[in-house]
Amino acid sequence: MSAVHCTSRSSEPIPSMPQTGRATSPPNSCGHTRKLASTGREDAAGVTERLVYLANWSEGTITVLDVGTHDVTANISVGSTPVSVAMAASLGRLYVANRDSDTVSVIDAATNAVIATIPIEGGPRALAVSCDGEAVYAASYRNDQIYVLDARSGAIIGTGEGGEGPFDIALHPHMNRAYVSNRFGDQVRVFDTPTCKLIASIAVGNAPRGLALVPVSGLVYVCNFEDDTLSIIDTRRNELWFSIPAGAGPDSVAVHPDGTWVYVANALGGDVSIIDGYTNTMVAQVQVGRMPRSITFSADGGKAFVVNGTDNSVSVLDTQRHRVIDTVALEARARSSHYGRRSPRWICRATSTVTACRGG
Repeated sequence: MSAVHCTSRSSEPIPSMPQTGRATSPPNSCGHTRKLASTGREDAAGVTERLVYLANWSEGTITVLDVGTHDVTANISVGSTPVSVAMAASLGRLYVANRDSDTVSVIDAATNAVIATIPIEGGPRALAVSCDGEAVYAASYRNDQIYVLDARSGAIIGTGEGGEGPFDIALHPHMNRAYVSNRFGDQVRVFDTPTCKLIASIAVGNAPRGLALVPVSGLVYVCNFEDDTLSIIDTRRNELWFSIPAGAGPDSVAVHPDGTWVYVANALGGDVSIIDGYTNTMVAQVQVGRMPRSITFSADGGKAFVVNGTDNSVSVLDTQRHRVIDTVALEARARSSHYGRRSPRWICRATSTVTACRGG
């Protein structure tokens, strides 16, 4: 394990999980999970090429979409109320946080088979995978704990105090730090990942939810759901830099692969705010479906996928023109693929590079 030992915890590993072929992971690429209110998203790898993963919280399934055609390619049963997905690219595994069954499902991305179920107390709702793919960080919402799992065995190898209502988690790839939004504490907590020791508590806006970290600039963007703002944190100083207006009820945020654009899903406004990543000013707002709760980008950055919880749909945006180019009606497509009605809560992508997801 590379520096993820944290507070020692006595725990038996889960039954041995089968080893899958190692996928090629690009340098400095990190797994990371994000959130949505009726859909989901997460980081993924090249085992499945160009895929998007939707966590359907009402059905307890993960639906897989083709990035190019937007067709459903698979439906995977997991636990109760899946709300977050993350991938260890080097292992070819997806990790799914099942909030109401207090478990994390482990999926072989090559076969779409669930190969293990890991018990996690307190309702896990956010996941993040270390850059080396050897550790999985889980934030549990009900007991305010952070758990560190060995990505291979599933054993709990560390714990930490997550703050009041830990909602989302992001890992800094260069500084051995984890950033955790506290929905009820109106702050972001910063942890040292080798020890799980609290480094800083940063006051942000009201009811912070989704967050995203930009390694190149060292900025963390935080959605403040109740005051309609986006807080920007300077990770070099672990201080709030400033806040900017977002839309109504910002719930999830994602950064374009080249860092040029920051997309914010505004759950109450039914739109996406597009922020210039260099000037940190809003340049556009794009109407999508009802209750958008998660965003992720394709590996090449050409498309953004926005999960609309109330509509049970996914809006596909052209990131060059900042416009909707397709709307995937999940109920209709799922029915044609012999799937039942869905209410997606998270979206994740699996491509030839590692990407990220979140949920709400």
